[in-house]
Amino acid sequence: MISAWQKVSSHIIREIRGFKIFNEGVTVKKSPLVTKGGSEDMNEGIAGKLAKQFINSKITPLLMVAALLVGIMATFMTPREEEPQIVVPMVDLFIPFPGAPPAEIEARVAKPIERTLTEIPGVDYVYSTSMPDV
Repeated sequence: MISAWQKVSSHIIREIRGFKIFNEGVTVKKSPLVTKGGSEDMNEGIAGKLAKQFINSKITPLLMVAALLVGIMATFMTPREEEPQIVVPMVDLFIPFPGAPPAEIEARVAKPIERTLTEIPGVDYVYSTSMPDV
């Protein structure tokens, strides 16, 4: 009895063989920029030469593993605090004044509060926005 896996694998093998037979008559033309050596006629430059050296080098995988290990070590060695003390140099104040137009909110609420906040030492900038029905 033939299993489902055997049916699928034999079908795939037939497809691959058929693909090879189908593509035997196809020829691929080379680009005019490609020479016999397989490189382009253009200058490679420093980066291209360096990349070619790393592509053909047997030490490249070792360097990749070393960089990965150094990154993992750095992640574990970076100090972390449970509750770090972060200084946020900003405060948002929301003062509702329902039913008043923005001009009245600015005159009766925003401007007096801005004057009071600018008197606090260390406060450099004060901004306000007045919106209706807030």
